[in-house]
Amino acid sequence: MEEWTAYEVLKDILQGWEISDLYYFDFYKSDYTIRYGRKGYNYERQMNETEFNNLINIIKLMGKDMWIEIYD
Repeated sequence: MEEWTAYEVLKDILQGWEISDLYYFDFYKSDYTIRYGRKGYNYERQMNETEFNNLINIIKLMGKDMWIEIYD
């Protein structure tokens, strides 16, 4: 599976949408995978550890950390 950067994931999510439009936004620490969905679409993005943590920090800076669910 291709590894995504934090920028690419945010760009993918925010193209015409808001983070609040997501039905779920789950972070899986065991394999640095992000899973999210909106209006009938489900996405899975593989990241490396650095990009995974960068994405979490960016979302926190945006004040949207209530959308972050982190699983082991």
